[in-house]
Amino acid sequence: MERLIWTVVALAACAAAAAADVNLYVAPGGNDAWSGRLEKANAARTDGPLQTLQAARDRVRQLRLASPHEPLHVILRGGTYFLPETLALGLEDSGTAAAPVTWQAYPGETVLISGGRPVTDLKETKLGGLRAWQTTLPAVKSGEWNFRQLFVRKQGESFFTRRFRPHKGMLAVAGLTYSPQRKTIAHRAAQQDFIFFPGDLQQFGNLPEVEVVALHSWSASRLKIKALDLQTNVVTFTSVPTFRIGSWYKNEQNPYYVENVREELNQPGQWYLDRSTGVLTYLPLPDEKLTNVTLVAPLLEKLVVLQGDPEKGPFVEHIRFEGLRFGQNEWPVPDAGYDTSQGQPQLPAAIEMIGARFCGLERCVVADTGAYGVSLGLGCEQCYVRGCFLYDLGGGGVKVGDYRMNQQAQPPLLPVGNMVENNLITHYGVVHYSSNGVWAGIVRDTKIRHNEVSHGPYTGIACGWNWSPTPTSAGGNVIEANHVHDVMDLVQDGGGIYTLGRQLGNIIRGNLIHDNHRGTFACADGQCGLYFDEGSTGFLVEDNIVYDVDWNNSQIAQNRNTANDHTIRNNSLGVKPDDPRFPKDIAARAGVEKDWAGVAFPVRLTPNPVYAMQWPKLPKVPQSLNLTFEDVPVGMMPRRWGLAGATEGATFAVTDELAAGGQRSLKVTDKPGLGKSFYPYVTYGFKTTQGAVALELDFRQGEPGGDACLEFRDYQDKAPGAFSVGPSLTITPDGKVNAGGKTQAELPAGQWSHLKVAFSVGEGAPKEYELTVTPGSGQPVTATLPFVKPDFAVVTDLYVISGGETAAAFYLDNLKLTVPE
Repeated sequence: MERLIWTVVALAACAAAAAADVNLYVAPGGNDAWSGRLEKANAARTDGPLQTLQAARDRVRQLRLASPHEPLHVILRGGTYFLPETLALGLEDSGTAAAPVTWQAYPGETVLISGGRPVTDLKETKLGGLRAWQTTLPAVKSGEWNFRQLFVRKQGESFFTRRFRPHKGMLAVAGLTYSPQRKTIAHRAAQQDFIFFPGDLQQFGNLPEVEVVALHSWSASRLKIKALDLQTNVVTFTSVPTFRIGSWYKNEQNPYYVENVREELNQPGQWYLDRSTGVLTYLPLPDEKLTNVTLVAPLLEKLVVLQGDPEKGPFVEHIRFEGLRFGQNEWPVPDAGYDTSQGQPQLPAAIEMIGARFCGLERCVVADTGAYGVSLGLGCEQCYVRGCFLYDLGGGGVKVGDYRMNQQAQPPLLPVGNMVENNLITHYGVVHYSSNGVWAGIVRDTKIRHNEVSHGPYTGIACGWNWSPTPTSAGGNVIEANHVHDVMDLVQDGGGIYTLGRQLGNIIRGNLIHDNHRGTFACADGQCGLYFDEGSTGFLVEDNIVYDVDWNNSQIAQNRNTANDHTIRNNSLGVKPDDPRFPKDIAARAGVEKDWAGVAFPVRLTPNPVYAMQWPKLPKVPQSLNLTFEDVPVGMMPRRWGLAGATEGATFAVTDELAAGGQRSLKVTDKPGLGKSFYPYVTYGFKTTQGAVALELDFRQGEPGGDACLEFRDYQDKAPGAFSVGPSLTITPDGKVNAGGKTQAELPAGQWSHLKVAFSVGEGAPKEYELTVTPGSGQPVTATLPFVKPDFAVVTDLYVISGGETAAAFYLDNLKLTVPE
């Protein structure tokens, strides 16, 4: 159940305060009525340290008024401080450059600031023949407390270890219903339900508390169940997910699992909370006893918040945290479920700074979180996270910026000059699988340097938050000398370092990136080294080392919609450490610097169960099609087709206006102003490496007619976004069928015509296809034509494209695709 991460030993002790400084002491055994000026209680126990951080904060405010020009140290004696509420610090808690306020651990002692509560009064019992511990928590039963995480500390250990809830999976979506879909681009055209295979979902006893975790390309949804129909095998959720279940995965069979299933509580190390009764059940590991283990459940969402006014001031200034440990906070999934965009910057953080200047964490530990570890948000300037150890993070490690901020924002709202350096960030995204080790949005002059980022489900370091090369306020950011490895291990379409948008003056230099490999449940290769995604513009990229990454070993990937205005030089791509050409000097400088090497210590982690899951054995889904569109509701698309670039008045949808046979056909409408000439389009994904392929369909132009394109594509073993085209034909608004560089036939207006494309792929197959056109009631016309690209070798997709930029329409019916099964 457990594994050890052996890293550099011991968190460095804090330096003693200077003689002129003012010291204020806090201890778990202290008293808030005491002065706090003594490091331990006097013999008479009439004075000594304070007991709580809130009391220390209030005393700081008094001392700042009395001694505003003296540095002030709040020194915490060793032990655990269970916060009764978030420690909120504002303007009155600030220091100055000459007299900062430092919250620090007593030299040589371990301090944990916890957002949790110890679980007490546990009783030994049995559950299904297994040892079990149980207790009743009245605050849970009354609805005042709910938690989704549980942490265990063994006697003699200084750290806690996460335990996981019972689960079932991996499972796969059986298919989609014809329920209404969100009207937007294909991968966001989500619906509120899906079809499951018989037996996968059941009327679980705690159905409203179950979470369905569905994986997408670069994200995952956590969905709550609204209804379950065991007759039709349809599950309906409390909300529509952000991304369309059915996108990306073959045959729309997204992987998913169900978490917090009471009936699956059957493995040591699992736990379950019954909210209706308040009973917590934990199945201990064999070596765990009630006398040698402490259980803590999180209560607070945020541990510490520094809050200034990010728009106009005043700002919180010169507050530092040194040598402290923070952990055990919660982030409750809303009743409507939760999923969102890449990086998941919408998640909160255990420690948040807003409107802060010259504040930060140094040599601290942040672990066992419900979401992100640290956030340097709106208005933060010259703030830092330095020399810290962040691990076992429900979300990501460090956020800089705010996803809600106007992309043209300027100071004081715009985060400027912040620093994330010399941190070890590992095992992040434990709960929320699209989180980043470090996320930076629209920010300026940010330095992300000398960090080691590893073991996460998605991107290691991301910078930028705009999907086009239009100007934003982002720029001048430096990402250098980071060591990023073993990331992208669950989802795809990301990298060791990932960028978005125009960020003039950005530098990506001297980073070491390796071992980003495709996980079991990723929909495709998409595990890159350096990834310049949409709109990325204006970077200097030099002296980086990238090797052993998937996505066709793409050490540097650039989205085809990227401006590509970069200076890229002196990068070592694909050269491994055992090669004489490997730049050892650059590699040696990457990662945490020597002076900060004592940031980490050995910890024990429970592996996330999702990584041990296996794909279920699924029934074979035929790849061939025979679509008459009669069973598809008007206004919908057939299942297993992807729709992109659609909007109102420009889409693919079944209609009952006319048909070649029966009552319905597929109508394609277009209009001007869609941004791309090939919008809208649909794709049907399948794979044929050997054998004969044939496509037949009836076609009719609308009034006015549209620009239609039919083509087969090969995306296999190509660079990101690249493909080869095999058979391809276009039909002009006036009915000309063009293929092979000339007009092959003309279709009569107002009539249905028949088209057929036939070809073969595989070893020895000719690089050509046969096109047969039967115009209206006329005679067939046949031509043998070469593939558009001679390297077309494997069929991965059929595309139907509306290529015009005017108001137009055309119709398809009786579409039959025959491929080897």
